[in-house]
Amino acid sequence: MSLILMCIMWVCTSICYQIINIYLKYIPGNEFINISIAGVAEIAAHLSVGFLFNKAGVRWTFFIGYCISVAGGACMIF
Repeated sequence: MSLILMCIMWVCTSICYQIINIYLKYIPGNEFINISIAGVAEIAAHLSVGFLFNKAGVRWTFFIGYCISVAGGACMIF
C-alpha cells in the first residue's frame, strides 16, 4: 500500500512540475528573467530540501513540502 501511495505522489508531483515549466512562458514579463528566477528558486529548493531531509527525515520532509505546496496553491487561487 505504501508503494502505491508513493507512486501516486511521484506521478502527481512530476506532472505538476512539468505543467509549471510549460506554462512558465505565459507569465507576464520577460521570459528569460522568469526562467532565470525559476532556476534560482529550484536551486535554493534543492539545497534546502537536502538540509531538511538530513535533519527531519523522509516523513517530515514530505509533510513540510506538501504544506508549503498547499500554501502556495492557495495563494495562487486567491
